[in-house]
Amino acid sequence: MIKIEEDKLGLQDYFYIGYLYLIILGIVSDAIFYGIFGVSYLNYTTILDALISPISLLTNNWFISLFLGIMFWLMYLYFTKWMFKFYAYLREKNGTKKYIILKNGIRNMRS
Repeated sequence: MIKIEEDKLGLQDYFYIGYLYLIILGIVSDAIFYGIFGVSYLNYTTILDALISPISLLTNNWFISLFLGIMFWLMYLYFTKWMFKFYAYLREKNGTKKYIILKNGIRNMRS
């Protein structure tokens, strides 16, 4: 089995994984669309159709491309910056407190 380490993935690897995702997305979306009409998409398609379909889907409708770009940008910001600040805020808001145990009972460390 191929072992992939996250730290060693380069830009080319991310493009490969992204394009593989787009190909699978294109094949599945076209198969579902033509399956509604009773046409077996995989019997009538060529490899070029499968490779170009996700790109044509994104370029035909600029709103989808813009929406996906904004969503990936927000996801990147969340996982790199906002997530840590948000969870620190929630810890403070929920009042996660440290307690020490004494012989007489439990006492809050903040008081």
